[in-house]
Amino acid sequence: MENYQLWISGVYLFMSILALVNALCLDFLRKRIKGELYIFNIFILLFFILIFGFRDVEIGTDTWLYHWQYSNPEKVIYGFDFLMPYINKSLHLISSNSTVFFLFMAFTFMVTFSLALRSLSNYYQANWFLVCFSLFSFYFFYSLGTNIIRQGTALGFLMLAIVNYALNPGNKKLAFLFVICSLGIHSTLIVAVFIFLLSILLRRIKLIYFYLTYLLVIVAAALNIGIMQLEPIIGLLLVDDRRSSYLTNESVVYTVGFRPTFVLFNTFFLVIFAYIYRRLEEKSEPYKLIFIYFILTSVFFFFTFQIPYSDRWGVISWVCIPFLMAPLFSEKNAFRFATAGVATLFVIYVFFQFYLVSGN
Repeated sequence: MENYQLWISGVYLFMSILALVNALCLDFLRKRIKGELYIFNIFILLFFILIFGFRDVEIGTDTWLYHWQYSNPEKVIYGFDFLMPYINKSLHLISSNSTVFFLFMAFTFMVTFSLALRSLSNYYQANWFLVCFSLFSFYFFYSLGTNIIRQGTALGFLMLAIVNYALNPGNKKLAFLFVICSLGIHSTLIVAVFIFLLSILLRRIKLIYFYLTYLLVIVAAALNIGIMQLEPIIGLLLVDDRRSSYLTNESVVYTVGFRPTFVLFNTFFLVIFAYIYRRLEEKSEPYKLIFIYFILTSVFFFFTFQIPYSDRWGVISWVCIPFLMAPLFSEKNAFRFATAGVATLFVIYVFFQFYLVSGN
């Protein structure tokens, strides 16, 4: 697809204008623009499904690999990603063109995330358009949609599981189903599932202990203490031989070692989420569970600084950000920070586009 990035940037700019107007209405008029923005949000979701699905194989570092795998199914061993062979066989009944695969993955990726965001938005009476705008503002969203698409789709199911359990802890069967779908598409997320279960077990503990753990792990990461020291344990979770390269620090194209920019990024949002949690007068328990998951996945992320492509682990914490920002965009909260939130998201988008995309 020609002018891929230009189309995305143009649509995002238009979304930013609508988001700013809507945020101003929330902060100063205590009401939101209804109807039209809901319909527009549907069109935005459709836009991303089409632009991710019909992209050229040259777009994205992993797109050609996915194209080759779909075109040569007999040569691919998916290991513990047990749903992928069935997905591919079903899609091949429609067409052997890899565009069908990309469209299916894009559709599933967008639908799972939008449903999870919609559920949490309804719970906090938050503006769904602004919550989705939060997701669209981050570079990892576009990476999940074009590069690591199976991880993106699997994370969509995992976030559905987390949100469903947080809002309806009695309905464990549905959360379990979403977890199975997530692991069946990308089994490496067993680590994220383990952290999710740990978050459930530890959710009654005061947050101050999680903050202290977070700080201690940052110090450990700065001292080059991390996942390489835990390799025998983590290796049990990454039993698929195709993932063995995740536990090596040999790389000639990627920075290995302490990453202060990533630490600052996660810490910036941790401070914001801590403030939101303290200001929540009610409905704080679901928020706390997702917040704990964000902290623990950040901790694991910092431990992976010793290995290449640690950002692929970082994304399991970053996908929580739009969900944890949802109360800022609520009609019923006392924050009145929706405008500041939209402005911050816009700055982050511009920074990633001009610095990380162009500079790195």
